[in-house]
Amino acid sequence: MATKPAKPYPEFPLTPHASGKWCVHIRRKHFYFGTWDNPQGALEEFLKVRDYLYAGVDPPVESDNLTVNDACNLFYAQKKREQENGELSLRALNDYDKVCERLSNHFRTRQCRTLRPKDFTDLKNELASKWGPVTVGEFIQRVRTIFKWCHETEHLDAPVAMGPDFRKPPRKRLRIHRSKKEKRMLSSEQLRDLIAAARPLMRSMLLLGINGGFGQSDLAQLPRKAFSPESSVLQYPRPKTGIDRVIPLWGETREALVVAVEKRPPVTAHSDLFYVTRMGRPYVYDQENGVHVDNIHKEFVRLKAKVGITGENKGFYAIRHTFQTIGEQTGDSDAVKMLMGHVDDSISAAYREEFCRERLEAVANHVHDWLFSGD
Repeated sequence: MATKPAKPYPEFPLTPHASGKWCVHIRRKHFYFGTWDNPQGALEEFLKVRDYLYAGVDPPVESDNLTVNDACNLFYAQKKREQENGELSLRALNDYDKVCERLSNHFRTRQCRTLRPKDFTDLKNELASKWGPVTVGEFIQRVRTIFKWCHETEHLDAPVAMGPDFRKPPRKRLRIHRSKKEKRMLSSEQLRDLIAAARPLMRSMLLLGINGGFGQSDLAQLPRKAFSPESSVLQYPRPKTGIDRVIPLWGETREALVVAVEKRPPVTAHSDLFYVTRMGRPYVYDQENGVHVDNIHKEFVRLKAKVGITGENKGFYAIRHTFQTIGEQTGDSDAVKMLMGHVDDSISAAYREEFCRERLEAVANHVHDWLFSGD
């Protein structure tokens, strides 16, 4: 983590923020300007809007003069407020911050109205020479979101013309790219080896992963109240989608969760979470400086090395892919979707008021038989 710079002089009205920008706190809100390496530029940006901020009103921006940097700052400020209000995750905010920074560095002080399709095609080609199609597609989608927001909030009088080429890579391109990679799967033998060699907490995580398609974030945000030793199911909404999940628990999983409760560190921080580290932190979280911390991944890497599992696409999240793949062998994709916590936008889902518990159990039992009876 880079060391925050000192203020250029004691009376400088802005303070350095961990995001790499200069910040000021006005009327219980944070506002961000420029970057650490240009305090004078940040000050000039602040002085332009200072009176409006103290008055509690949005500063006007002339559409004709709106620069790409202005557009990014306006968009980021709104997303920052959403994050502070709990409407956006810190990780999503950091992703937007990285896109805004790269976009600003590329176009610098170009006025938005002067941008042409060729500018965006050149940007896409530059990124495609460095990144894979998935990363390029995510970047393009966020850039389009930034300029769309600026138009819909009337910071721009007209949409920015990005042209037909500044689009996410076609699905065929993504399929070809994916086909060149090793399958994101673990065999039943590999999973059994991992479960046998794991420490109690990790063993319970592995079993939840293959019992119900849990990923690292699902585990890190699992509430304590979701599990009861007397219950045969684990029920709670998936944090990412808000979809309620009912996971029929195997006997092995329930026993491992009971042990996990006994092994839980005696910490008071994050007392609502089922899993916490010895330092009282969630197993997965985002730091203010944008660094994503995944302690489940770190421990899983050590565990893989211990049992001799190598190769690409063999991370913890491969367990979720494995559950989806094996679960679908039952032919009940709707039940698999419910167990995974996926959003179902079908008409059937809109009319469905209850889901048959036996169908969920059938999928869970099929995966159980696959895991403990061999491939």
